[in-house]
Amino acid sequence: MVRSFPVLCAASRLVQQYGANTAVYENTNHLFPVAATLADANLDGLCLTRRREATLKGFARTAAGRTLNFNPGQDLIKFIKACCELPGLAALAPLRASAPVADGRLTAERGAG
Repeated sequence: MVRSFPVLCAASRLVQQYGANTAVYENTNHLFPVAATLADANLDGLCLTRRREATLKGFARTAAGRTLNFNPGQDLIKFIKACCELPGLAALAPLRASAPVADGRLTAERGAG
């Protein structure tokens, strides 16, 4: 969930400035930018803190370089640990404790379906 109005505004500007134009979805004229676009983007005009800008660009570089697995069916615990190791994403560390519970629930749901 977005925690502050400035972050919401920055996200909106990010999508408008770097997202692809589209008329595919009703009431949507831009898609969220692809990782490779954000990795090399100049984010100065978005009013992000330098720390948030570095976190966003670092995550985008990781995603663009395919060094982080986003495929469905992967090991959730490994994914969360990998995310927590990225610069600026230490705030995700509490997810490490809940990852085994979530992974167990997902595994049980897949087995039941």
